[in-house]
Amino acid sequence: MACHRCFREDDAAPVASAEPWDDDGARQIQAQWGDLPYIREPDESEYYLALARGDFPATPEAQREVRLRAWWKRNQPARTSTLPRLDAASLSPEARQNLEALLTLLSADDEQDLLLKAEVYRELGRFTEATQVLQALPSTATALTVQRLLALCDAGDSQVTELAADGWFSTASEMRRTRRPPDPERRSDEESSRPS
Repeated sequence: MACHRCFREDDAAPVASAEPWDDDGARQIQAQWGDLPYIREPDESEYYLALARGDFPATPEAQREVRLRAWWKRNQPARTSTLPRLDAASLSPEARQNLEALLTLLSADDEQDLLLKAEVYRELGRFTEATQVLQALPSTATALTVQRLLALCDAGDSQVTELAADGWFSTASEMRRTRRPPDPERRSDEESSRPS
């Protein structure tokens, strides 16, 4: 028996429960549900299909969560390798539609959502709109991130790029364009092993 619909775990209604670490519970699980497949996260195309079918609640919160997950699934290959190149030209119609819908679900009152919105615009190749959003951000807490995204917009670069926690990009194409400044707190092994 296999399910042919997607769902958010938060929306799943409990049918029964058992304690897997208890011998009786483990037997009950095996006897009643042992032949059921495990749930797994949909891949990118399955997210798009599920969104088109209306598998997920139509609430803005649910749609935002699911569309973000679909976007992250699309971008996953860029996090693990240099190929394939993921940019505005490589967007499938479904991926483009997903990002356009996501734009309407991101809050104009939340700084993190505004950063996401700028990144969506950039990945869509809409650099003017991305730049406008970035320039309107109020906080200096995200200044380095904004600076790096503005540089990509100025360069007309829509390639998926992972942002490191300190605001520096970690993809090869960005690293070729911008050298990371040395960290004065960290010295190389060579420097620290030199005699004084």
